[in-house]
Amino acid sequence: MNKIPSIDLQDFEKRNSMKKVFVIKVYTENCPPCKLVNLTFSHVVEIKKDQLDFFQFDITEEVDLFAKLAVKELPCFILFTCGVEQSRFYGCSSKRNIIDWIERHVSPL
Repeated sequence: MNKIPSIDLQDFEKRNSMKKVFVIKVYTENCPPCKLVNLTFSHVVEIKKDQLDFFQFDITEEVDLFAKLAVKELPCFILFTCGVEQSRFYGCSSKRNIIDWIERHVSPL
């Protein structure tokens, strides 16, 4: 499986201005639910990588982006299209539920 790239505030601003479709996973290393969802999210990335881009960041390393996105719980998944947040959800979920969430908000290619 491919490593999910990290994103920082500067990369986030650039990507948003490019009107791309992407999902960000927000986590921290000492969060048990974040660890539980890692493998599931990696599988989702493998399945959907041709449709949109995926990024992640640890809140202890990207404090400015964490504040900008106003994340309230972890793990958090945020989907952006054309520079606008379309949806977010918090907590662990199954691969099928994450894929369904993405497909509700992203038009098929």
